[in-house]
Amino acid sequence: MKPFCYPSLSVQAAAAHLDNDVVRIYLSCNNHTQLPSHVVSQFTEQQAIFPNNTFWSITQPYPALLLNAQQVSENTMFAKLTWARKLIEQANLSKLQKISFECNDAVLQEAFISAWLAANYTLPNYKHNSEEIHSSEKTLYLSDVALSDQQIAQLRAEAKGNALARYLAWQPADMLNPKSYQRLAQQLASQYNWQIDIYNEDTLALLGAEAFLAVARGDHHPCSIIRLRYVPNMPKHHIALVGKGICMDTGGYNLKSNMSGMHMDMGGSAVALGSLLAASELNLPYQIDCYLALAENHVDPKAYKAGEVVKALNGTTIEIVDTDAEGRMVLADTLSLASRENPQLIIDYATLTGTCKRALGNNRSGLWSNRFDWLMALTQIGEQCGERIWPQPLDSDYDDDFRSQIADVAQCAAEPGPDHIHAARFLLRFISPHDNWIHIDLSAFNPKTALAHQPTPISGFGVRYTQRLMNQLDSLLANDKAC
Repeated sequence: MKPFCYPSLSVQAAAAHLDNDVVRIYLSCNNHTQLPSHVVSQFTEQQAIFPNNTFWSITQPYPALLLNAQQVSENTMFAKLTWARKLIEQANLSKLQKISFECNDAVLQEAFISAWLAANYTLPNYKHNSEEIHSSEKTLYLSDVALSDQQIAQLRAEAKGNALARYLAWQPADMLNPKSYQRLAQQLASQYNWQIDIYNEDTLALLGAEAFLAVARGDHHPCSIIRLRYVPNMPKHHIALVGKGICMDTGGYNLKSNMSGMHMDMGGSAVALGSLLAASELNLPYQIDCYLALAENHVDPKAYKAGEVVKALNGTTIEIVDTDAEGRMVLADTLSLASRENPQLIIDYATLTGTCKRALGNNRSGLWSNRFDWLMALTQIGEQCGERIWPQPLDSDYDDDFRSQIADVAQCAAEPGPDHIHAARFLLRFISPHDNWIHIDLSAFNPKTALAHQPTPISGFGVRYTQRLMNQLDSLLANDKAC
């Protein structure tokens, strides 16, 4: 597996006089009176000839591009991120070593910086004639900085955390497995000075984590739950991030008819780990525990099967209905572990259900919370940062759809239905009633096409959202009482 290598990308204020090798980027809505008249005339001439172009370029007296800002479809962050990503792709700006963005609008600056950072991380490939990526330092200058140093630092941290999430999900199925994932987590723990605890299968058996171990039975790799802990000086809050890390999902005995892309079913763990990395880069004043539930779901004589009853770590007995509903099983015990530490907030991430994707498509992810009073604020966070979520029902009457006559609860409903809601209701059983809990079903993690500012088929959705949520932790936790 090729190592995770993040390029050297700098965002800084422009000097009074830029070198002529710096490509200036202007917007068509800018006031051109600040530009030399001969530059304005060249742009004006090109706009007259090609009025509908995405961008217009000149080479004298210095290289410059005029971007068509009129192509922003809506006044939303998602639309502006999409606009910035398309312009960077079409003008091939990620190939340039030095560019200067000549715009003093804070929102457009944020969108452009975010898209530029995303475009400059290249996912590894394993083609026989591919060249090693040797990324030299690239610089984005801002002629009139409208963002604070902290805001720019956050954009850079979000981009690096997102790149890690995309890198992990992009790895081939034969390279990223629970064992190699564990090694990577250990390397990152050493690099970032995180505490690390590995709950291997023997330890989990002693704890009584039968829900997790049921899924792991058919896997020949050593499965584990990994806890990474970031502890700053005098932390203000304590947060737990929990990620589903199924590195290959065949469906088990309820075998999938199409397994293409199912090695990416560890996307939730990638988002949790990327979010921890971003928070560490920013030295956030919160203790963050990051739990990675690492296993694979296979067909095997030892694999779990429908009709079994297993006891979860918190004592809940579960009737197995469908072995392809393995994600909620590994999350159940991992959430119980996280809940034992009494964090003020638990967020879990998972590429969990097909019904969430069918309900929302690839453009948004579903969100559930036992803090109903937070739902408006949580939705607004997504709108403001461009990683959009949509709140989903968590009503108790949905429990009637998956009751068991032989165990405390059925793993899922036997008949088709709103499985994304059932899964959320199921997971709610494995946290303390006093925990503040957010569950994100990552239907937008792997859209198979570019999404917002992300140019790759994997969006890494969730890292940016989590950092923006952490910005509002003080206000969210002001009334610290779960509903």
